[in-house]
Amino acid sequence: MTTKYEKLDALVLDRISSGHTQFATIFAVDVKAECERIASEEGTRLSPYGVDPFRICDRRLQAMRRAGKIRFNGSGKDMGWEKIGGAA
Repeated sequence: MTTKYEKLDALVLDRISSGHTQFATIFAVDVKAECERIASEEGTRLSPYGVDPFRICDRRLQAMRRAGKIRFNGSGKDMGWEKIGGAA
């Protein structure tokens, strides 16, 4: 089953794999563009502008964390998001 977040999840995991572990470096270039696309599609009756694109990225990071694909290392010089094991 394909979800509207599959492309974004793959982009985020790719950014994390390539060493971009802080939110600001994950939410850049292609990830930001995909978040903006999704946010514009999620316009609601109360807000025709959708949601803030960075919230989309944050939701996906948290969803992948709950799914056991990534974790947040909150201490030391390597603080940031990291893949767990062989997460795809």
